[in-house]
Amino acid sequence: MTGKKQIIRFLIPLMIHRNDRSCVLLRTDTWKRSCGTGQCYDVITGIAGRSRRTRMKGDSGRNMKEQRILYVNACIRKKSRTRFLAEQVIRRLKGTVAEVHPVSTTGPITSEEFIINRTEASCRMDFTDPAYTPARQFAEADIIVIAAPYWDLSFPAILKAYFEQINVVGLTFEYTDEGIPRGLCKARKLIYVTTAGGPIISDEYGYGYVKTLAQNFYGISDVCQIKAEGLDVIGADVEDILNKALEGFKLET
Repeated sequence: MTGKKQIIRFLIPLMIHRNDRSCVLLRTDTWKRSCGTGQCYDVITGIAGRSRRTRMKGDSGRNMKEQRILYVNACIRKKSRTRFLAEQVIRRLKGTVAEVHPVSTTGPITSEEFIINRTEASCRMDFTDPAYTPARQFAEADIIVIAAPYWDLSFPAILKAYFEQINVVGLTFEYTDEGIPRGLCKARKLIYVTTAGGPIISDEYGYGYVKTLAQNFYGISDVCQIKAEGLDVIGADVEDILNKALEGFKLET
């Protein structure tokens, strides 16, 4: 591929180009890359380019008791029914559980400075900074459970901020030479748990978004949803609705 150039057009104008000496900020809707120079690029989700990290899926022979379960708790209310449902799911899993609260652990809001710092870290493949702890946890987990209530056709904004923190090139995903995202996460399954007081009109912007992100960026092909809706409808049997939501959940190992 020496001497050849690839051109990929992005809708987002902010990009980073890395030559052999430094990372230089460019503003353009087109980037060009000649192969063989170790170059990398950054759009809002990270750098497009080569990575030294090797994707390692969880060992199928690993004892279930040794599995690492990451519980991303994006519930806001203390008496959250989504959290209740997610904890019932976690009780059915075997392994060590690490709970993350995006409300209290999410780092700085995405800014130009944040993007540049993340880009430079990816160029160096140095993720020792504590700011990358959430991304490292996500990448190393064997099973991921995300609990997020159904708000405004989607989920609380804090969960989107969490995804922006863990989308790190060279850690949770990388780009192929064709500019296509390729997952680096070890998890073989992601379980999305949500509840709604009324009907869940559409899964597209909540579960659908998470599923697309997991399968296309993180490399987690097995993604499922557990949902309970209509909990605040007059006459609703909340306990029965929650139990029926769990009935359809089966963990395939």
